Order: sequence, then C-alpha cells, then structure tokens
Amino acid sequence: MNRLGLYCSRCSAKLPFRYLDMKCDCGGTLLVDYDWERIRRTLTKEVIQTRYPSMWRYKDLLPVSNPDCITTLGEGWTPLLRLKAWEQKLPIRQLWLKREEQNPTGSFKSRGFSVAVSLLKELGATKAAVPSNGNAAGALAAYAACAGIAASVFIPLDCPPLIVDECPLYGAATYLVDGFIHDAAAIIEDGKQEQGWVNVGTLKEPGRVEGKKTMGLELAEQLNWTFPDVIIYPTGGGSGIIGMWKAYHELKAMGWIDGPLPRFVCVQEEGCQPIVDGLIVFGQAVGSGGAKETTTSEQVSGDSGQVNGDSGQRSEPMTTASEITTNVRAGGVSGQICEPMTTASAGGVSGQRSEPMTSEQASEITTNVRAGGVSGQICEPMTTASEGAVNEQMGRELAGARAAEVRADGASPTGMRVPKPPDVELILSIIVESGGTAIALSKSQIADATRTLGSQGISSSPEGSATWAGLLALCDNGWLRPSDSVVLFNTSHAMKYTQLAHSSQLPIIRSYEDYRKHHLLP
Repeated sequence: MNRLGLYCSRCSAKLPFRYLDMKCDCGGTLLVDYDWERIRRTLTKEVIQTRYPSMWRYKDLLPVSNPDCITTLGEGWTPLLRLKAWEQKLPIRQLWLKREEQNPTGSFKSRGFSVAVSLLKELGATKAAVPSNGNAAGALAAYAACAGIAASVFIPLDCPPLIVDECPLYGAATYLVDGFIHDAAAIIEDGKQEQGWVNVGTLKEPGRVEGKKTMGLELAEQLNWTFPDVIIYPTGGGSGIIGMWKAYHELKAMGWIDGPLPRFVCVQEEGCQPIVDGLIVFGQAVGSGGAKETTTSEQVSGDSGQVNGDSGQRSEPMTTASEITTNVRAGGVSGQICEPMTTASAGGVSGQRSEPMTSEQASEITTNVRAGGVSGQICEPMTTASEGAVNEQMGRELAGARAAEVRADGASPTGMRVPKPPDVELILSIIVESGGTAIALSKSQIADATRTLGSQGISSSPEGSATWAGLLALCDNGWLRPSDSVVLFNTSHAMKYTQLAHSSQLPIIRSYEDYRKHHLLP
C-alpha cells in the first residue's frame, strides 16, 4: 500500500491516515501523503500508459488500499481539445479545453466521488450525506447507488431543477434547502450523529481532493508530461484547484516533470467572489476592466514568465504580501487603480498602512475595490517591505477575514456560488505561489461565453463558460502573455442548467429541525 498517512497543508504536521475529520489542530487542511520512495521504485510513465484509459490508471497515487472497494462508473480520461482556430485570434501560443462534461454523471464531480465513495466502502459506511449546489449531489447519488450506500443530498432551493431531479433518480433522499450551500452543510453537521451520516462535503474527507487530483495528472500526461503555462478553472469550494496543485507537486516529487507550476486562475461570478475578494489582500486579483502582472520575489524570465531558481518551484506556498512584487499595468476598460487598505471614508492614497492589519481592521477596507466589479477597478498591492510588512499570520487572518464575508448577492446557483469556501487560505496561497490570479465575471459575460462555445459544438455549463469569459478578459487586459499555453476546464454541460420546474414532491427545509419534523422524529 502506497498510502502513508496525512500531512497538514499549513503546518506540515504528519498524522496517521484517517477517513474523516480533515482539519489539523492548527486549522489547516489535512491531505493524503504517500510512500514516494516506494512509488518511485515501482511506478513509471510507461506502466501507466499500458493501463485502461480511466482515472484509475493512477491508482498508485490514490488512497484506496483495497482494490475490491474501488467504485467506478468509467470516470476520467476526458478529451483535451485543442482550439487552433482561436489560437490565431487570441494573443496566446496554445489553447486547450478539458472536456469534463463527458464524465459519467455529466460533470467533473464524478472523479472526486469515485474516490470518496470507494473510501466510504473501505470504511464500512452505510450512509453518506453532502451539501451541494447540484453536481456534487448527483455524483454522490450515482456512486453511492453503485456502492450500495444510502445517500442523502441537501441542495439550495434555487439550484437547477434537472440537476436536482437527477438525485432521486439514483435513489438518493433529496432535500431542497431554503438557503445557501453552507446552510445545507449546517443541516448535515447538526444531524450526522443522530442519522449516522458520513459528511462527504468539500474537504470533510480525503477522497474528493484525491479524485480531483487526477485532472492534473491526466492533463500532464495528455500534454506529454509537461505543464501548461496557465490553467483557468471555475472555483467554488476549491477542491479542484487544491487537487491539481497537489498533483503537480507530486509529479515533481517523482521527478516526472521539471519547471514551475502552471499559473492558476480562479474564475468566479460577480456577487459571490470570496477568492477574488481574499486575493485583493495579496494584491494579486485582476479586475475585468484592468490588468496587473504579479511575480514572486525570484527573478522572472521575460519570454515565458517562468520563475527561475534551483528547481524553478517553491516548496512551500507563499502566504505573505511581502513576498510578492508587482507591476501594475495600465489598460483595460477603465484602468482605474484603487489604493489598498484604506478606510471606507478616505479611500485614497493617504490611507495606506505601513503596519500589519489585524482581522478586525479588515472591515476598514473599502468595499468599492472588489476585483472584477462593475467598474472594473483593480487594487494596487503592497510593493515594498515598508508598505507591506505583513507577517504570515496577519496575512492569513486578513485574507480570511476578507473572504469570509458572506456575499452571494444575486449570484447564479452554480458550483461557483460558495460564499464560504472551507479553506480559502489554502486556495489563496496556491494562487499566489503559482503567480496566478482570480477574476470575477458578470452574468452577461458568462452567457456570451456559453453561446460562443455552443457555436463551436461545445456544451458548456455556466462554470465552464466562465473560464472562456475569463480567458477573453485576461487577453484583453494583457495578463496573459503571447508565449502562454492555456488550458480551460469545462466542468459540466449546458443542458443540466435548463430551467424547468422542480418536482413538487421534494421537501423544502431550512434546518435540521425541519428535517426531523418532516420525518416525524420524536
């Protein structure tokens, strides 16, 4: 067995493997660790290439120890489509689209739940529950049905009806929640002890991140064991970004790939953009109307933007603003720049702080500097040690405080609408480490992108369409470079989001107490 245990993404503590409770005492997320010495001895690229084309060709790098417990519906090894015509139109070198909508349940969620349910089966669990904006619920319902595990899914009331109605089709007990995904999560947490549910929500167990990791492994193999320069990915809870980041570090640990990480770009919809808002603290968010290049403190090569150094890659995520140097570029629609860390009343250059900010002071940040907003404003980051002497803890607290503000004002009910990601600090550190960014797109930009992709024969969900809208915005404002190879992820297909009526027989609840009343529990 290659699975060694767990390690903390924040403090690097090592722990024995466990199936549940993925939080370290320090608050960091626990991730699966492997016996890399053994894997390097026994696994080669050539061995993998002889295996069946599914994500389980990477079984040595997945945490399921009992092969009889593997629960699969044929997920993974989705097409990587090159868009050569658009390479001639856009100022980038290469453009690829990863077609995750072709997974068994019509979305990338198949990957995470294949591993998660396999681990549930290994654990001997008989009941599982998940809070979901739709696709995760459908995936749990399908894979739990395959494994003989009873599934309960809790979905916000306004989520797409076709996705919702898919769940009882697979036999899952399905509940509509009058609230957001974190409200659905609270119902599961309140009831899991009494009901015997295993909560397979984002980062609650190890399998979903490991399953999403296979997107990164697969992409590297499809690109002949190289990294693209940029990955543009729709981000809600963040397990996909975390999984791919983990995959690329593991490929480097095995010596299979050299060079820096891809620059990760998280796209979100305006109105629910906690990653964008949190990243403003690090000065690395890009608004749809302005552009900004950011680099690490190492020297950057001008042609490719790759980070130079002994290995070309940091071993630890960068989490402090003082590690980031920036170059704000003029351009875009408005080119307006908002000074950072000003008071709500001042909002100008005189409001700059030279001292670290506490989490309480985060509320002083002006609300009109939200990246990707209507005005397209961007935030000029801290650029010198005197301007940005923010230690790691303060940086985490400030970013976390900014991102923790629950905003979902008018945001569409998609997988990107996650007002409170379970480990926003880890997502932010991954973006900063890779030299990436985050951008929020409007509903109209996303709708236009859906039509554009449809005209090319590609059925794209709003999440997948957001990556196309983000691509165009980042080309327009100059963040993407002419030398860049770019990969977009289409995470689901358009027809799942067709607006029809919900089944009238599904119960609507607001709390676990409502659940108990519905089932007439004493």
